[in-house]
Amino acid sequence: MLRLQLEIEIIRPDGTTRYKEKQDVNSWVKQAAQHFEAGCKHASVTMKRTTGSNTSLNPASSRIFDTITGATASGILVGTGSTTPDKDDFVIETEIADGSSSGEMDRTNGIQYEGVLGTSTGFTVLLEKTFTNNSGASITINEVVIYYRTGAVLMMGVRDVLATGVVVLAAEAVVVRYFTDWDV
Repeated sequence: MLRLQLEIEIIRPDGTTRYKEKQDVNSWVKQAAQHFEAGCKHASVTMKRTTGSNTSLNPASSRIFDTITGATASGILVGTGSTTPDKDDFVIETEIADGSSSGEMDRTNGIQYEGVLGTSTGFTVLLEKTFTNNSGASITINEVVIYYRTGAVLMMGVRDVLATGVVVLAAEAVVVRYFTDWDV
C-alpha cells in the first residue's frame, strides 16, 4: 500500500518543539499521476505548468530534489490559501514568499531528501524543508504543496490544505515533512 503523510513541527527559538502533528493525506493531483506515467512509458506527456500554460514533460530531466531558493523554488512550499484541494489543481493558492518582510518566511536551501528508510512493514521516502518566520509577526500556514521541475518548468504534484491553520509565531521555525510509505 502506498500512503502519503504530512508532518508539521513548530520549533521555538530555543530549539524546543511547540507543536507537532502528523496526518494522512490524499492530496496527489492529476499531474503526479502524469509524471509517473511519463517515467513508466519513458515518453513525454503534456502537463500544466504552475503558470497555467501547457508543457511537455520529459521524464529524463524531471527532478524534485533541487537545491534552489527563491519565491518559485521546487520542493515543498507553504501558503495561506484554504480552498479545498482538487485533482486538477496546478499551483499553490497563496504562496508565502521567501524573505523576512511582513508575511514572508525565510526558506532553507532547496529540500532535504533523506533517501529510502527501512520500516517494520516496508520503507519510506522522507522529504523535508524548514521555513523560519523572521517577519516580526505571526503567520498562519494553511496549505502545503510539493513542486517539481523539468528544466526551468515548475509543476505541482501534491497540494494539501490543513484542517486547522498552523500559526508560526515571530522567530519560530516550521519543519514540513512528507513521508511516502510503501508497505510490502
